[in-house]
Amino acid sequence: MSGGDGHSKVGWNKYSGEQNCSGGDGHSKLGWNMYSGEQNCSGGDGHSKLRWNMYSGEQNCSGGDGHSKLGWNMYSGEQNCSGGDGHSKLGWNMYSGEQNCSGGDGHSKLGWNMYSGEQNCSGGDGHSKLGWNMYSGEQNCSGGDGHSKLGWNMYSGEQNCSGG
Repeated sequence: MSGGDGHSKVGWNKYSGEQNCSGGDGHSKLGWNMYSGEQNCSGGDGHSKLRWNMYSGEQNCSGGDGHSKLGWNMYSGEQNCSGGDGHSKLGWNMYSGEQNCSGGDGHSKLGWNMYSGEQNCSGGDGHSKLGWNMYSGEQNCSGGDGHSKLGWNMYSGEQNCSGG
């Protein structure tokens, strides 16, 4: 999916989970379902509100200053993140994988581990580089104009997103 205002429209299905997202002000609305987890997100000030559930993990996040507060639980992994300068601090645990990320220039640094998959991403121009691994799925994304390129694999599911 793609939009004409950055990449305001993002949405995907995984397993029985169904998810659709759209926003008119950048990409203010994001949300998705995974397994039985159900999650919806919406924000009017950029993309200030994000939240999602995975398996039994339940997590809610909201921020009023961009998207400064992010956090979530996956399986037994529990993780909370908060930042006051945009969303400079992100980090979370998945299974035995443990990952922490922090940046001082918006959210330039993102990275995390899932199962044996290990992924690290960093960018100096906002959040231009995103990428991650899930199970055997491996996916990397990078963009030089904000965060124009997003994409990822989950199980056998493959998903790619790009916006101009």
